[in-house]
Parts: sequence; C-alpha cells; structure tokens
Amino acid sequence: MGPGSPPTGPYVRLVHDRVVYRRDVMRTPIRTLAAEIGISKSAADHFYKHRSPEKNWPKLRDWYMGQRERQLDDYQTPPEEILFSSLHTFVTVPKGMRGEVMRDVAESYRSIFLKHRLPVPDWVMLLTDTAQRELSSGPSDEPDLRVPSPPKPEH
Repeated sequence: MGPGSPPTGPYVRLVHDRVVYRRDVMRTPIRTLAAEIGISKSAADHFYKHRSPEKNWPKLRDWYMGQRERQLDDYQTPPEEILFSSLHTFVTVPKGMRGEVMRDVAESYRSIFLKHRLPVPDWVMLLTDTAQRELSSGPSDEPDLRVPSPPKPEH
C-alpha cells in the first residue's frame, strides 16, 4: 500500500476494518474519525457504511498507515482482568502461604517496573492489596481466594 496506490479490495478492507473497529469497538464518534482522517463527516460516514473510498482514498490510506503503529496501544486490558488472571496462578499454593507468595510476586513485578523506570501498572497495586487482605485475614478453611469485586462501570 504505497503512495499513489489505487484502492484495491484487500487494502480497502483493511482500512475499512480499522474504521469499523474505531467506530464500533472504541466508540469513536464519526466526527472525530473524519477530523483525524481529514475528510468530511459525510464522507467518513459513507465509507463506514459502504466501504467505498471514492476520491478520499489517499487520505484514508495515509490515515491508516499512520494508525498502524498505534493500533496495539488503543485497547488497554482492565487491571481487574489482569489481576483475576494472575490469581489463578496461586490456586496450587497452600492457603496458609498464599498471602505471602502473592506479596512476593507483587513486589517482584513492582521492582522490575521501577528498575526500568516504568510506571507500576494498576494490576500490580491490586495484587498487593489482595495479598495484604489475604495476609490480614489469616489462614482459613475457605477453598477460594478472596478476589476483590471489580468496580461498577460508570454510565
């Protein structure tokens, strides 16, 4: 998809898929997409609905190529989901040791991020909090970990 390339099927599909993703998944308003691409709102809406780039192909193509590098950064997994996934690794740890092991793992991750001068992710802080709750409650006969409830979505 080089400069001056004509709008062919697979390339148009790639660009259209990105527009649909931004619009339907990321909930980006069509007006915002149009401004980013550099085309009118009606042209962006037409491409979104009909996958027909017409005379706007150069701008759509250039926008897509600029977006490719940022595509992986668009979605951020909620920290609670990462925490829930990480808690599954502690199921085999005896209940009396879980809090201590969780704390050690959380501190290891925290140290790694700080060593490389990166921000400590929220899920590491949540793991630290969960470990603290596990430690403060002491050993119990409960078979499951006490997983914090995810926050309620804001409307």
